[in-house]
Amino acid sequence: MTHKDPAGAQDLAAIYELAHVEAVRALDRQFAMVETLRLRAGLAFSAGLVALTVLSPQRITEGIGLGEWIALISFTLAGLAALAVLWPREWEWQVAATSIVADVEVSASAMSLAGVHSELAREKEASRRVNEPAVGHLATCLRTAYTLCGIEILALLVNLV
Repeated sequence: MTHKDPAGAQDLAAIYELAHVEAVRALDRQFAMVETLRLRAGLAFSAGLVALTVLSPQRITEGIGLGEWIALISFTLAGLAALAVLWPREWEWQVAATSIVADVEVSASAMSLAGVHSELAREKEASRRVNEPAVGHLATCLRTAYTLCGIEILALLVNLV
């Protein structure tokens, strides 16, 4: 889109710069969310392990009952759900500068700064959209881990009574 009005071109450049800044901010928030989910998954696993260690040793020497089996199975499944969150994945957090440089070199005229901001905003938004389903999956796995950890603790507490 070309504008003959210099003020219009400046407005367009400012809009593209704003779009780029917002796209970067959204991707940064998504990255922070993934790191928070991973931290919480580690905490869920630790809580389940502590509960299993503290609440069950006395009873295991007497034999494993239904409550302990439920707790062990819940702990195992919670650990697997936490592992699914912690498992390394391929994420799209960065934009390759080489693609922008290649675009400038291929185009007949050099890309303007506004064009660079526009391209960066598009690429960051595309990365965020690529990551979004995996982030949702991590959140589901974490909720599952917490639920199973709660079931484990309840089973151990009920078994103590």
